[in-house]
Amino acid sequence: MVPNRRIVIGAAWVLLLATMAVAEEGTYHWPLDLEPVLTSSFGEYRPGRFHAGIDLRTYGIGQPVRAPESGEVARVRASPYGYGKALYIRLADGNTAVFAHLDRFASPVAEYVFEAQHERQSYTVDLYPGEGEFPVERGEVVAYSGRTGVGAPHLHYEIRDPDNQPINPRRVGLTWPDTQAPEFERLLIAPRNPESTVRGDIIPQILSVRRAGSNRYEASRVYASGEIGFAVDVTDRSEEGGFSLGVHTIVTRVDGEEVFRMDNDLLSYDTVNDGRVSFHPFHLDEGRFWLQWRWTGNRSPNFLVSERNGWHSVGNDPASVEITAKTFMGNEASLSFELLPERASEPAGPGSPPSRVAPGNLTIEPIGEWLGITALFSQAESVRPILLFDGARAEGARFRRIDRETFRTGYEGRDGRETVEIGVEHPRMAAIEETYHIIHDDEEERVITFEDGEIRVPGEAVYGTLFLRKEREPITPDSPELTPRGDAFKLEPEDTPLAGAIEVTLPEPDEYGNPERLGVYRRDGERWSHVGAEREDGQFRFSTRSLGAFMIMEDNTPPSVRNISISAGGQRPTARPVIRVDVAGEGSGIDRVDATVNGEWIIMRYDPELDEVTWERDHDLPEGSHQLTIRARDRAGNVEERSRYLTVPVMP
Repeated sequence: MVPNRRIVIGAAWVLLLATMAVAEEGTYHWPLDLEPVLTSSFGEYRPGRFHAGIDLRTYGIGQPVRAPESGEVARVRASPYGYGKALYIRLADGNTAVFAHLDRFASPVAEYVFEAQHERQSYTVDLYPGEGEFPVERGEVVAYSGRTGVGAPHLHYEIRDPDNQPINPRRVGLTWPDTQAPEFERLLIAPRNPESTVRGDIIPQILSVRRAGSNRYEASRVYASGEIGFAVDVTDRSEEGGFSLGVHTIVTRVDGEEVFRMDNDLLSYDTVNDGRVSFHPFHLDEGRFWLQWRWTGNRSPNFLVSERNGWHSVGNDPASVEITAKTFMGNEASLSFELLPERASEPAGPGSPPSRVAPGNLTIEPIGEWLGITALFSQAESVRPILLFDGARAEGARFRRIDRETFRTGYEGRDGRETVEIGVEHPRMAAIEETYHIIHDDEEERVITFEDGEIRVPGEAVYGTLFLRKEREPITPDSPELTPRGDAFKLEPEDTPLAGAIEVTLPEPDEYGNPERLGVYRRDGERWSHVGAEREDGQFRFSTRSLGAFMIMEDNTPPSVRNISISAGGQRPTARPVIRVDVAGEGSGIDRVDATVNGEWIIMRYDPELDEVTWERDHDLPEGSHQLTIRARDRAGNVEERSRYLTVPVMP
């Protein structure tokens, strides 16, 4: 590095800021030398969060990325996960531009990062250059697009305001082709509580929609009572590529009066995870339903633009509902339907008890911020079940007949109980009791003690009310790399959104091989993911923001290191060969990969999606024969090491 660079460039930067006019709307330089094609938009759903920027199509790797305005590099990161390689540029107007999933940085930032990686002997770095150390000019190439971190090749582009909050890129004048109106896919209508109904039921109802003209959609009339909320699965088709994008605005009006509004103009990293309760968390398998009500605890700015909370009280007269969606470029579409009051009546039951036994099943699941309790029989049933709380008949709670085979009721958990055993009494149902711990968001902390550990739930981790139960899970993981130690258990309801982390403490298993190889794992689909617990005084302690099945397991299988490939990467001899190695840790997962050439550490980029590491080719290797050694370590501490020789030819 040039010794006096910080001083000289710092002074130039101060002068630049003093004379630079604030960027006006529409003046930001487009970051790619390509036609603008979005593959994702601002505020879209991501698992457990909002998408804080826009994603741009790059048609592969290596597209030049240009600075949107003059400024300076404020931060630069390299990681195998998340944003991968990311560059943060503080612009002259006070905003910050973020580019993520980059393949490489332009000079001199690239050399700055390489130097830090070598100094720390770590590919993963998070660096904050000094003020004025790396000034950039509008339109200057600052990096090259890639696929580092998560996802296929694309460029994540994010604009943050001076308070570091992600903002709608349209607010700084960014535009892209978009002439199409939003498309409504489905409509969801949800009762607010067990006293409300939609189409004779107390659980959310999903309705199909139909086109009714240019940019207009209709749904069938809806009968409802009490307080209800609306949600829509609506998308904006991209102009090219057929990508489904999110929308900018959704407004719901009843008889012309605004009930709720959502505007994707501003997000906050303090509340970005409130995306968990901005789309209906219990219907994600059926659609991305943007809520038109405010879930308790949702503080995301895009859901705070309405003074009202979005719940609508159904009156005694018919009403007209219209939901309007608008894209970021202002194209609109609307969905309308008629809302009619639902009278207090139930479907007729069978006239007499069935001639043969009709066994029933009891299911308990979260509906919204309360539990739905359903008794379902295999044929028509005449006897109404009786709800039991802690073994006694529940006062004031009554099963509602939904149809000839189904009865349903609900429980809000606002009766002062900290725990409750929910059961049912019926001549054709087996005795079933499920115990739930009830935690509210206004509590400081709840400690739930079990015979084999405890769970700490801070109130700030709860959206409204949390109904939590712990059960043994009779499963045997099908993973040859992992050896179960002890019983699996399940924290449920599994789909319940958490506003923050809860802490779980488990005793060390009675039998195991190597204590250093023990870890806590969570079932993730067909696989088990390493959670990363701390082991201390014979206990395991871990934090999680997701419920589900967990198990202590032992990983004694080293990672695999194979297919060491060394090539020139072109027709000519080179002192910077392309080095690629397949590395995988099927058990606990890869923690770190290191490589040396003749004992000297070199920078290897790890791609967990491809199970591959690649040399960054940051410097020339000397001519001659060299020993390359790859060393991979998994999260359980198992190590695998492989070596082979490479030859650097005499350069012409």
